[in-house]
Amino acid sequence: MTTKRFLLALILCLAGGAASLAGPYDFLALDTLVDPSGGTWQTSSDTFLGEYGPYGFVWESSAQDTARLARPGMTFAGLPVVEALARFQDLRLAELTFSLYNRGDEKELSQEKFNDLVASADAKISAWAGSRAVEFPEEDRTDFITVRRKAWVAGANRLDLAWSFTAKHNDPSLGPIPFRCEYVRLRVTPFDPAQDPRRLFQAPIINKTQMLTILDLRRRVQHLPNGDVLIDTVPMVDQGPKGYCAAAVTERVLRYFGADVDQNDIAQAANTTAANGTSPRAMMAALRQIGSEFHVQVNVLHEFKDNDFDRLIQDYNRLARPAHRDPVSLNVAGSESVLDVVQGMDFDLYKQARARREAARDDFQANVKQSIDNGIPVVWSVVLGIVDETPPIHGFGGHMRLIIGYNDFTHQILYTDTWGAGHELKRMPLSDAWAITFGLYTIVPENVHL
Repeated sequence: MTTKRFLLALILCLAGGAASLAGPYDFLALDTLVDPSGGTWQTSSDTFLGEYGPYGFVWESSAQDTARLARPGMTFAGLPVVEALARFQDLRLAELTFSLYNRGDEKELSQEKFNDLVASADAKISAWAGSRAVEFPEEDRTDFITVRRKAWVAGANRLDLAWSFTAKHNDPSLGPIPFRCEYVRLRVTPFDPAQDPRRLFQAPIINKTQMLTILDLRRRVQHLPNGDVLIDTVPMVDQGPKGYCAAAVTERVLRYFGADVDQNDIAQAANTTAANGTSPRAMMAALRQIGSEFHVQVNVLHEFKDNDFDRLIQDYNRLARPAHRDPVSLNVAGSESVLDVVQGMDFDLYKQARARREAARDDFQANVKQSIDNGIPVVWSVVLGIVDETPPIHGFGGHMRLIIGYNDFTHQILYTDTWGAGHELKRMPLSDAWAITFGLYTIVPENVHL
């Protein structure tokens, strides 16, 4: 089996996030969130959730810095809204983001319908703002990915509309890619005269990663009395019910470094599908493509390769025969993936087989410790369903999550999932963590030298 076949097989991200809440109301005009005089931006987090919690807004994490709502019946300026995010800074509302369309949550649109949606958004937001939009130059993120932006000023508010599509092309790994509509997204922020889009030569508001040093990142690491060594400031992103674990994980890391990015941008670059997620190799290739835009570099710490798979089968078969279990064929059928083979194994024997590779496990532990000690979260590619987890995971498949800490006293790995509140900090024995590991990666600001 080739490494490429394995990586393309490891794409099923289990989506177990918080359910969308419809609340007691059938319709919600999100226009009511935006006060033309600017009162919106004085709203406290407690006041916001007290008023809009009944509609279904819930905190994405215990940090209470982002509230999310995804339910039918939402509109802004008469435009249907798929998802709404309210971001807070210093306990005050700082930004509202409304997803008018994204490929992960809705069926794909034809190019004609996508253009109609953008035109409708332009007209209706212009009417709502009482002014025409300022259009920014077209951005070509790659040869095939195009992003376009417009902005309005409405009283004390600035509205930025961004939409993107992927042109028809042939991908060397995935084959022909048709024209694909990606997203239409509206962002509302306080109006800053210094960034008035109506002034000449103004650019759209796009925040890059902060100019951090290794000392800045190390200061973010908590050393707690219970032995936890923990990065507890990684923002939560809820992927929702789509297979965007890799894209959501990447958004979390980039936001941790201060970048303003959305999982839909990353999913577009990585050719992520809502049902099947993203292969680790596609994710890393996409990150390298946009690395210059966000000033980051991607490092591979560990990847499960062909020879690792061969050794795993050999170790497993040595244990299977005396345990009266069926051995696994070394000549795996061409249509079978690594996940298919692993799923057919006895999981207790599988864990024992993985434990035999002590040197590789020690390297895994050392890589995690070094990264966490330097304040860098670790992107963790795993197979779910092999070991017990808390809260329980139901199902089997590939997944991406973040390692954000470790505890040498309890021999645990500390990690987090992109499934919203309740998944901010979880623990797993080191032996179990190694057993399910298929890849480790870091995303690091390019100016940080380890």
